[in-house]
Amino acid sequence: MLSAVALLAAALAPVPAPAHPYAIEYTFRSTEPATHLGDVTVRVTGRDADELLFQLPKWYPGRYAIYNFAANVQEVAARCGEAAVPAAKRDITTWVVRCPRARAVTFSYRVFWNDLNGSLSQIDSTHINLNPGNTFVYVVGHKPDPVTVHYYGPPGWRVINGNPAPGPDYRFPNYDLMIDNPTEISASFTVDSFEVGGTTYRVMLHTDRDPGAARGLLVRSIEKIVRAEAAMWGQQPMKQYTFMVHYLDKNGGDGMEHTSSTHISQPVSLATVAADSAAFMNRIEVFAHEFFHTWNMKRLRAAELGPWDYTRENPTRTLWIGEGITNYYGARTLQRAGLVDSAGYLARVAGAVGQLQRSPGRLLMSAEQSSYNAWFFDAVPLRQKTNFRNTNISYYNKGELLGWLLDLDIRAKTGGRKTLDDVMRLMWQRFWLGRTTSYYLQGHGYTVEDFRQAVETVAGSSYADFFRRYVAGVDELPYDDVLGRVGLRLTRAEDKYALTLDPAAPGSALGAAWLAGR
Repeated sequence: MLSAVALLAAALAPVPAPAHPYAIEYTFRSTEPATHLGDVTVRVTGRDADELLFQLPKWYPGRYAIYNFAANVQEVAARCGEAAVPAAKRDITTWVVRCPRARAVTFSYRVFWNDLNGSLSQIDSTHINLNPGNTFVYVVGHKPDPVTVHYYGPPGWRVINGNPAPGPDYRFPNYDLMIDNPTEISASFTVDSFEVGGTTYRVMLHTDRDPGAARGLLVRSIEKIVRAEAAMWGQQPMKQYTFMVHYLDKNGGDGMEHTSSTHISQPVSLATVAADSAAFMNRIEVFAHEFFHTWNMKRLRAAELGPWDYTRENPTRTLWIGEGITNYYGARTLQRAGLVDSAGYLARVAGAVGQLQRSPGRLLMSAEQSSYNAWFFDAVPLRQKTNFRNTNISYYNKGELLGWLLDLDIRAKTGGRKTLDDVMRLMWQRFWLGRTTSYYLQGHGYTVEDFRQAVETVAGSSYADFFRRYVAGVDELPYDDVLGRVGLRLTRAEDKYALTLDPAAPGSALGAAWLAGR
């Protein structure tokens, strides 16, 4: 019989890669970024087959929409050793190259990008911001193989991403982790850093004007967020983390989670928005949300989310957990970090209630259905008119409220001894620190049922009816029942909701502890 230590070691051991991994090396170069063009070369050696398939993803993890990035590829060419060979298209995202296995294959092409957001890329005169999954093809059948990437911009431009190694050369254990590192190449970004519990945090900032003192305000606010969330989880699973931040008037706002970084763009001047404290704080929650994903979504992840099939949709019923509960903690973190006061936090939660209650789709679509249908409406470029306005709900919004009600209900059931924090930490133990089942990353994925079981373990009672009615079903959420047991009261005046704590109500000590961030 194996010892407990040996069993744990076996559970945590990574799943082996294919028996014959290829040597795969990428180079990205853009010497004239004002053209919005970049040149990509993929060199493959050490092969055991005479045919290679190069494929570009149709979508990017974190945004559940088919984009067909291959539309931005042009001037494809291939070489077998030193000789030019055909690179015929097998389908709209796949190219076939034939070459005797003893020779190196070089596959090259150009990409055009001029969109700054969490799924796309931008190449312009001020910077190059790449989401590698829309720029780098993978070798079909060899996503698990280690890869090396070289990044080059114009002379004097620097390279930064979430990888701790110095640029421009980066090494990754597999393609999935490689494309999980958005990369900035520019001469104009700044980098500030701080340390929390042995982990180094960097804030890369690219702006279109000097932010002045607002830069320090932003970094200090981010540090408070990091400290609050690291304290909640009790551990930081990375040695370095990078906030890739853009404040640019010309672009839209977005945020995207990654394993060792986050990509955040704000469509405003940092100096201007920081002059209005309310406006500044309204835009800070995205940092708390995306950083919380470091644990909840990137490592503690759904069974369907990693490794991925980039050729089609990868639906899951769990986005209300991965995104919605992260939304709950994003707002809660600002309160715990002292960035918003109790009144502001109560108003924020009441606003989320109002958003759901104004949605007619809440009576038609469940949190699970909303999660599964994300591929229809998560920034999806649909051409046809739809009735989504009347039939859909946001898994961010309803998931946030489900997390909130579960948090309060667990407090009521356990006399305040346990909270949703304990559920999240238990999930971490069971899945991130559990057995490893794929090449992609440590641990393995969970299901909605796994999450329900964790809630029941922490609360010490069944939640089958709750999940049936409010997660899989479309019953109105039990605000009054749950809030009444912790001294909170939800009121409505016309279309606006207000949330208050009644110190004289039964259970008000539980509500007060929640409101205090405990």
